[in-house]
Amino acid sequence: MSAYAQRPLLVALVSGCLLAPSSPLANSLEEITVKADRVANSQAATSLASIATTLAYDPQVEIYSRGLAEGQADITVRGSMFESTSVKVGAVVLMDPQTGHYTANLPISPELLAFSGVLTGAQNAVEGFNATVATLRYDLDFSDAARRVSLSAGSDHFNSQSALYSHNIDREFTLAVAAERSEGDGSLDDGDHQFQRVNVAVQRDTGDSQSALVLASQHQFFGWPGAYTGFATLPETDHTNTDLMLFNHQQGNTRLGAYYRRVVDNYDFDRRTFETGTPGSFEHETASYGLAVEGERDIFHYRAQWTGDKLVSSTDLTHGTFTSRQYLVGSLGVRQQQTFSDGVLVSDLGLSSNMSNRDSDTLQPYAYFEWQRPSGLATFIDYARSSQLPGYTALRSGTSGLFGGNPDLSRERAEQLEVGVKTTYRNGQLEASVFWRDEQDVADWTYASQSPYARQANAMDNDVTGVQVQASYSAANVWLRAGTTWLNKDFRYRSDLVDASYYALNYAKLRTTLAAQWQVASHVTIQLDTEYRKQAPNTLRRSSREAFFARLSSIWTPSVQHQITLLFDNLNDDDFQMYPGTPGMGRSASLSYAYHW
Repeated sequence: MSAYAQRPLLVALVSGCLLAPSSPLANSLEEITVKADRVANSQAATSLASIATTLAYDPQVEIYSRGLAEGQADITVRGSMFESTSVKVGAVVLMDPQTGHYTANLPISPELLAFSGVLTGAQNAVEGFNATVATLRYDLDFSDAARRVSLSAGSDHFNSQSALYSHNIDREFTLAVAAERSEGDGSLDDGDHQFQRVNVAVQRDTGDSQSALVLASQHQFFGWPGAYTGFATLPETDHTNTDLMLFNHQQGNTRLGAYYRRVVDNYDFDRRTFETGTPGSFEHETASYGLAVEGERDIFHYRAQWTGDKLVSSTDLTHGTFTSRQYLVGSLGVRQQQTFSDGVLVSDLGLSSNMSNRDSDTLQPYAYFEWQRPSGLATFIDYARSSQLPGYTALRSGTSGLFGGNPDLSRERAEQLEVGVKTTYRNGQLEASVFWRDEQDVADWTYASQSPYARQANAMDNDVTGVQVQASYSAANVWLRAGTTWLNKDFRYRSDLVDASYYALNYAKLRTTLAAQWQVASHVTIQLDTEYRKQAPNTLRRSSREAFFARLSSIWTPSVQHQITLLFDNLNDDDFQMYPGTPGMGRSASLSYAYHW
C-alpha cells in the first residue's frame, strides 16, 4: 500500500478517536506511570551529567561509550544497534538524522527531566519512532521551585560549575534556568573535554492543562584515542553544538508536542592535522523537526507524529541520492480491561504505520495481553512488528574506507515476541521474561576479517534470543535493584565478501547490574552502582571479554542547604574496550559541593 493510500486511512482512524465521546471506561483505563529509581548515582565523576550518566548502569539499557559516557555514547537495548533506540520527551520523539551515535546528545539538563521507562515491544510500536527495538521515555519536570549552585573538582584536572534556578512566578507559571559547564584532561592522553549547557524553560499549569516550552543549547568537545576508528594511536576529537526548541502541552488524556533540533558536528580523526571545508574534514550540519499528538478516547488510544529532516551541509556525506526526508508514523489501538472471578485480563491490540517519501511504507500489527491474579502475580505476552530507516552517515558516506556507506540500504524491520511474569510485593518488584527478535536488513558496518579496517554499511539479518530478570527491594535504610540479561545472536550476512561485524555482533552475552543505596547515618548515604559483563568474542578487542565496573559515592548532607559528595567511577580501573581497539575509560574521582536555598 502506498503512502498516499495509507494516509487517508490513518487520518480517518485518528480523527474518529479524537471526536469520540469520553466515558467512565476511558477514565478507568487511564495509563498510570510508576516512577522509581533505577540506578543509585545520578552524578558524573568527570563531566556534566546527561541522560547517559544514569543509563550507563541501567538494568535494561546499555551504554557503549568512547571515553566518558557523557562525551559520546551509543544507546542499545537487548543487543540492538545504536540506531535502534529512540528518545521521547513529552509527546515527541527526537531524532538525529545524521547518525544514531548522537541520539544521547539531549541538551536538556537531567534536572528538568523525569525518566519514565524503557518501552519495548507493543509499547515501542505505539510510542516510538524510527526505532525497531526500544524507546526511552522522558517527561519534563520542573514545576517545583528549586535553587542550587554546585562546584566539582576531581582527577585529571576535572572541574565543573552548575546552577539551577526554578521559580514559581504565580499560581500558574514556573520559570526554570539551568547553566552548566565542565572541563578535564581525561584519564588518557588526548582524552580531554569541554562541555557547556544552557537551558531556559517556562511552564504553565492551570490544573486542567499543562504547557511547557524548553530552549536548550549544548556545546560538546571531547577527545579520545581511537574513538571511532579503533586505532588507539589516532588522537581523535568530536566537536558538536546542539540546539533544541521543544514544546509540550497536555490536557486530560491528550498530549501535543513539537520540536526543532539543529546539530553542527566537526569530527577529526587526527587532532594533529587541520582540515576544513574539504572531503576528509567530516563537517556536518543537520536539522530535524516534528509535530506529534497522542491520547485516549473510550477504549481507543492513538498517536501520530510527522517528522522532517535535512542534511543542511556536509563535507563527506555526499554520495547518496537525497538530503532531506519526511516521515509520518501513527498508531491506533484498542486497550481493554476485563474482570473475571479469578483475575483481570488487560489487552492492547492495534496497528502502527511507518511512512516516508524516500522509502517503502509499512503497516505493522502489535498485541499485548496481561493476566493479573488477585495475588499480585501477572503473566504477559507481548508481540510487535516495527521498522526504521538508516541515517545519512550510512546512506551518503563513500563506499570505501573505515566509514563506508551504502546508498542501497532500505527499510530495516524487526518482529518481536516476549513472554514473562511480574509481581509487586511488600518491599519491591520482580519481573522476568524470555524474548525473541527477528531482525531483517539491519544496517551494520561489516568487513572481511583479513581486512578489518575496510568497513562498509551493509544489510544483515539477526535472530536474537534472550532472558531478562529485574528485581528491587527497599527497607527502612536500604534500597536495592538488580538486573540480569542473557543474549544470543544467530546472524546471516547478505554478502559472501564479509564475515565480521563491527557493531551488531559487539554485544554482551551476559550483563548483570546491581544498584544499592544505604542510609548509614542520619546525614550520610552510601550509593553504589555495579555492572558485570561478558562480551561476545571479537578478534579486534585488545582487552578481556569480561569486565566489572563500579560507581561509588558517599554523600554527606549536614543540613538542608549543604551537600558534599565524594564520587568514584570505574572504581577498580577496568580497561575493558567497549569498542574493539578503542581504549577504555580509566578510574576517576571527584568531590562536589552543592548549596540549596
